[in-house]
Amino acid sequence: MTGMRRFYNLGEVISVCRPGAPFAVYNEDYENMNWYSTDFEKPSMEEINQKKIELEAEEPMRCLREIRNYMIQSTDWTQGADIRSIRGPEWCAAWDNYRQQLRDITKTQNPYFENDQALHLSGVTWPQQPNLK
Repeated sequence: MTGMRRFYNLGEVISVCRPGAPFAVYNEDYENMNWYSTDFEKPSMEEINQKKIELEAEEPMRCLREIRNYMIQSTDWTQGADIRSIRGPEWCAAWDNYRQQLRDITKTQNPYFENDQALHLSGVTWPQQPNLK
């Protein structure tokens, strides 16, 4: 789990604009990029800039989902039939509720980055993990 902001370089943005298209770009230099595809038209710099803006706008929610998925995965052990039968209904309900809150977090939170250089997500209140023994 990283939960850290990604900054998209030219090659990554082109790969999103034209998935599977072969090309080579060096030193973030669009003008000297080698475009090998005959199936895909080379994206314009305007298209690339627009896609980069879209990717950066989606970045806080991408980070939120990445952290959320890790947190859900780290509680998968609570779903085994053996542990659930031993712990009982109160324990099961508490963990089920916590996991549901994590699944719903993309609907209830508005993540953001403090500024253009911030690496870590802000604006999220995470649910409290159950403290049942």
